[in-house]
Amino acid sequence: MWGNRLGWIISAIIIVIFTASLLALQHAGMIASPMTAAFSADPANLQQITVPFDPESIVHADDNCDAADLYRQAIADYEKAPDLYRELDKDHLGQLTACTPIIKAMHCKNLTLFASHPDEVVNFEREKPPITALMQIGEALGIRAQYEITAGDTTTSTQEAHAVFALGAKLFDERIVYEEFEAGLALMADADTVLLKIAEKQGNPALAAHIGQFEQARKQFISKGGRMDQLRTITKNIDGDLSAEHAGDVFALAEKSHERMWRVEACFQLGRMRFNLGDNGRAADQRHAMMLLRKLADSDSDPIVKLAAAKARDLTPQDYQRE
Repeated sequence: MWGNRLGWIISAIIIVIFTASLLALQHAGMIASPMTAAFSADPANLQQITVPFDPESIVHADDNCDAADLYRQAIADYEKAPDLYRELDKDHLGQLTACTPIIKAMHCKNLTLFASHPDEVVNFEREKPPITALMQIGEALGIRAQYEITAGDTTTSTQEAHAVFALGAKLFDERIVYEEFEAGLALMADADTVLLKIAEKQGNPALAAHIGQFEQARKQFISKGGRMDQLRTITKNIDGDLSAEHAGDVFALAEKSHERMWRVEACFQLGRMRFNLGDNGRAADQRHAMMLLRKLADSDSDPIVKLAAAKARDLTPQDYQRE
């Protein structure tokens, strides 16, 4: 009996010593921060994004084609006369040539627009010109669709609104970076506004109800304080104190998330953490950020995550200051 009790006492002492040693090492700045309790308590934070709405219920994407080439054509047409789309004039609606390939790509089921050219968006630039171009083309096409409703042409306006919605859905599905994800959701919302007007014009309460349900689910999905909002806050901020608080969460997202977009954004955040962890940040976290970036840039199986990690690893103090 005494032997068993002595064994338990020795085991307890070993555990206490081991725990104290870990705490001492962590306090001394030798061990990286773990995930926060709230973050680790929800396994969905590291899972692939699932949505409570179905874009296919609004516009079918059933043609076995890739919309990338058509969207690139649209971007090229936009760049020839961007002011036509930025400062929309109803007298020039027929000159919006970039809208035509957007309509043609409506039912394509695939999009590898930035997956095939990740350098265009996987960077620390504040603006992502190709995404901005598609946003402005989509917004212009949505406005043109509203003019068609006023003119009584609900057939053309429906086609145009569906094309805007499909553009948004495809960008959302590809979502290499957060800006693409955000643009996709915004374009779907713009299109739904037009489609609701069409439903009212046609006296179609069933369509109006369906679009209303879709919009309610979309808004809930991105609501303030929800998971998407929390993950965006953790991975897209320049607040050193906030970065220090969630350092362990960012480490987990960069290495373990099943959602590529959050891995990419977490890599960018690791780059920021190299330079700023506020007044209470830990040197161990900054060292771990660089170590993890080197590891991901050298050997990750996802080439886009590798690229994001390399960009963050090579971020200079001057680049960081410009961000």
